[in-house]
Amino acid sequence: MKQGRSIADLATELGRQRDAKRDFVADTRVMVMEGAENLSIEDVGRFGMRPTFHRQISSRLNIPQKYYDRMLADAPGLLSDNVNHWFQHNPQSRMVRTLDDKARAFLSNRYRPIDNYDMAEVVLPIFEEVGVEVRSAEVTESRMYIKGVAYHVNAEVEVGDLVAAGVIASNSEIGLGSWKISAFIERLVCKNGMVGTKELVKYHTGQGNGDGDGHEFFKSDTLKADDKALFLKTRDVVEGLLSQAKIEDAALKFRGLTDDRIVGDPVKAVEVLSTKLDLSDHERGGVLKHLIQGGDLSAWGVVNAVTRQAEDVESYDRATEIEGAGFKAVELPQSEWAEVLRAGVN
Repeated sequence: MKQGRSIADLATELGRQRDAKRDFVADTRVMVMEGAENLSIEDVGRFGMRPTFHRQISSRLNIPQKYYDRMLADAPGLLSDNVNHWFQHNPQSRMVRTLDDKARAFLSNRYRPIDNYDMAEVVLPIFEEVGVEVRSAEVTESRMYIKGVAYHVNAEVEVGDLVAAGVIASNSEIGLGSWKISAFIERLVCKNGMVGTKELVKYHTGQGNGDGDGHEFFKSDTLKADDKALFLKTRDVVEGLLSQAKIEDAALKFRGLTDDRIVGDPVKAVEVLSTKLDLSDHERGGVLKHLIQGGDLSAWGVVNAVTRQAEDVESYDRATEIEGAGFKAVELPQSEWAEVLRAGVN
């Protein structure tokens, strides 16, 4: 699997971000976009603008993304005129999340900030308690990931081919995903990872956060109590995912792929599967390379070529998506696997 930060580095960065972030709820009539560079909020301050913030404004104001991006690049004055017009003529109370003096999210005033630091503070002690080793972790522009494996909870796919049960905890602070606890499986012979089904999802929604008067937002005791319930559910789900029964069920699914082999053209097989998994042409080429290098032309070999490709992509977010694509391939109906394995047969 793709490696990110060490736990020590992750903790340092999460702590830094916790201290550097600020949230505001304000009416758009007290907001002014200044060219393509800054957002000014009356009585609050001026902030640079990150790409996600721009995309969320485009979506919220119903300005087509291609046109928004063109104005952003070539006509920043026109862009700010458009945005400021709709800020004034279609006023809304919005939450603006900032980090390092830059606006990074433009969200509903019902958005519930459940932050990465909170998740790490809950998940890491649970991992230690139940014997989960953190294998990879990262905080990107859009999400945080903590991937852990319990090597004592394992099962055999074939002789000498073990898979171990694990958990991936992920969260987005800027409206690009919920608090999620999902199954994670590692194949021990190659250390490839596979993201499985989501077992706990908590969306960042709740009651409205104030009247939009430009105040800085803080959690109430009620919200903290709700968070505590979420943290307890997280503990229960993590423990449940690490059962021997669950990893045995997964191994049984994988075992069913070992007897089905490519009978057509491997190049065509990878092409068909890549279309089903929404892989790019470059990613498809990587999967084919890893399939050939692995020398296993079974459906199981194809799945592992997909998860191996996750290590080669630059983006940690995309790597995690490809690990999820590996599990999606496992879950394909038999008819679709037949289409893949027989691709190129006349």
